[in-house]
Amino acid sequence: MAKLGRVIIAGVVAVCVCRLWPTTFVPAPAQRRAAELAAAAAALGAAPPAFADKIDTAAAKLTTAAYPFLKEVNWNDDRFLTLPGATPDGVAKAIAKTLEMGAAMDGKAVKTGVKAHSDAIASINSEGVTSKADFQKINAAIGHMIASAGEAKTMAVFDAWKGLVPSEAPEFLRTTGKITKQDASAAYSALMEFAGVVKAEASFAGAAAPAMRTPDGIDAAAKSLSEAAYPLVKEVNWNADYFAKLPSTNPPQVLQAVKKALDHGAAMDPAYLKEGALAHARAIGKVDANGVLPMDDFVAINSAIGHMFASAGATKSMTTYNAFKGLVPSQVPEYLMSTVNPADAKKAYTALMEFKDVVNTPIR
Repeated sequence: MAKLGRVIIAGVVAVCVCRLWPTTFVPAPAQRRAAELAAAAAALGAAPPAFADKIDTAAAKLTTAAYPFLKEVNWNDDRFLTLPGATPDGVAKAIAKTLEMGAAMDGKAVKTGVKAHSDAIASINSEGVTSKADFQKINAAIGHMIASAGEAKTMAVFDAWKGLVPSEAPEFLRTTGKITKQDASAAYSALMEFAGVVKAEASFAGAAAPAMRTPDGIDAAAKSLSEAAYPLVKEVNWNADYFAKLPSTNPPQVLQAVKKALDHGAAMDPAYLKEGALAHARAIGKVDANGVLPMDDFVAINSAIGHMFASAGATKSMTTYNAFKGLVPSQVPEYLMSTVNPADAKKAYTALMEFKDVVNTPIR
């Protein structure tokens, strides 16, 4: 469950960073601060109406300048699904900073950003390029989200991810697709201008953490599930290379499943989303060398996931499940079962089914 939650969130982040935003810019030293703010903007998206005018205007200008460049990138390249040389531990720590940033964003703004990305996936053509109108909505949403979270959280995300990108990646990406120097330069200049607007409108504190709530049936069920599944969690090789990518998948296929996950997330209660993001971030900071999180954090994650799913409804949950199920080769479950104790796996599965029944009971 903990790994599943991290994988889904990582997938969403990867879409925002690698798929729907130009990622081939290398800032000059004198422009570093502004560039970092804009680059980290790609991690998540949305913001409060208070920022609408200036950021929306700047997003429109950025879109016009950057769209030619966007159309030149080969978005169907399988390499966009991976970070060469990155370790699971390194990626997890970067995801933790991204989750903390997401939790600091305005809840309504996040929903707006999630919907913008979902709509953009729907309008993607055979070359992997979204429509100009949807690209503009994404840019505006990203700018609003960054502004609502504040510069400190934005910089923490940028610093966490930049070390995972190979130094030769930007130059390599420039040699792919049909990228021209003129279009890349125009997009870069517009991005720097957009970054300046977002920075000027940024919040200093970000949204408050979710308030403590009274424990309920889902919390109790999450504890039971965690106790039953923890032996299995300790047996899984979380550092295995095969967790980095779904075999036999390509970017367009993964994006369609991610779209369902985005629609699912947009239907969730923002308070539960924040709770889930922070629970995962805290757990990532305490995993051991084998990638195993403490029991208390496992309980907190399962509880948060249960509430997130319950708030969105069973139909949305099943739609997301079926979308990702179709991407997993039939031999994968059998192989993974061979790497653990079957008895522990069956015990965890039984507890998961019981947990699912509690989650599907409407919260009163």
